[in-house]
Order: sequence, then C-alpha cells, then structure tokens
Amino acid sequence: MKPIFCHNEKESDNISDLVSPGLTIDHSVFKDVIKYGFILGPKTPFREIHRKHKIVVKKKETLRDVEEIKNLFILYLKESIMKSIGKNEKIGLFLSGGVDSTSLAIILGNYFKGLEVHTFTAYFENNTEEVEKAREISEKYNFIHHVVKINENDFFNWWEIIKAIGMPIDDMASLPLFKLAKEASISGISVVLLGDRNDELWCGYDEYYNLKK
Repeated sequence: MKPIFCHNEKESDNISDLVSPGLTIDHSVFKDVIKYGFILGPKTPFREIHRKHKIVVKKKETLRDVEEIKNLFILYLKESIMKSIGKNEKIGLFLSGGVDSTSLAIILGNYFKGLEVHTFTAYFENNTEEVEKAREISEKYNFIHHVVKINENDFFNWWEIIKAIGMPIDDMASLPLFKLAKEASISGISVVLLGDRNDELWCGYDEYYNLKK
C-alpha cells in the first residue's frame, strides 16, 4: 500500500512537493496523533492536501493444506521481491532476526544468489540479541552485514524523521528505520527490503505464544 499526497490536480509521494504558502492547518488531525500515533484516513496536516492509497486485494478460497500454503507463500514472496528489486544487482535488507525479515533473508539467500545483499541491523546499547541473530543469518547466506548503533543523541532527530515521512508519527520504530535508511544510502543502496507487519500474520511475537498457552 503506497500513500499518494494530492493537492488540486497535483500528486506526489512526498508531501513537501505540495506544500506552499496559503495552506491551512487541520488541527483535528492532532487528536489522531495523540490517540493513535498517526493520522487516520485521507487526512493530512493541511486541509487542502489529502491522501489516497493504492491497494490490491485478491480474493482467494480458504486454504487449509499446510504444504500448499507454504508453496504459495514462497511463490508470492519471490514475485514481490522480483518486482521490488527490478534490475538492481545490489540491494539492502533491514534484518532484525525476527520472523518477517528472516523470511525475506531465506528467500534472497536461496533464490536470488546473483544479488549482492547488504543486511542492516539496528541495536540499542545493552541490547545486542537481535544483532547476533542477524549476523548468524547473514553469514549463512554470505550477505554483507552492517550494524548500526542507536544512541540517545538520535532522539533529537525527530524533526528530520517527520520531514522525511511527511506526516507526524510517534512510532518508535521510525527512529532506527531512519538511521538504517541513512546507512544504506551511504553504502550506495537505493532499494531496501524490510519485513513490516508480517509478524502479525505469522505469529512472530511472544504474545501470540502466550495466548496459545
């Protein structure tokens, strides 16, 4: 799903391209930010600018055969990766060692052997568990692994982060993602894959196992 910002007849995926003198602030959106952490629906901070999304949903019959589900998962993931990387021979992967990003790493390692894959892992001081998992996966598939440390000074970069996103947001994951993206850019990488929200689909969080218990 890709958000597109619209103002009159103009459209852009970067709201900064549409900001000009004379726009009015929509103060109601700040209730969304306080309550949900982001702005809901088509609204933006400006009354004259709205968002639209492109999303494709394909209805399929319910699948219950585990082997069929696994094969389709691999097939669709490979197709999605191919569309994302295009003709690039050097790509990045934000790798935490969790279910979602590891799934991408496994597909890349097994089916895209001609690619030069750089993995990027963020960590906070005194928490290196994800780094070790990501390093192990990267070594297994001969990926080039980059470790990015997040420190207290990075918390002062919120304005730069919000400017890049184009919308106010309080998702703490934005901080490490922003720094990982800058590191990937420095490494000459323009296409980066990342797993986001797949943990909910594949029950990758501990709370799902606790619910089962």
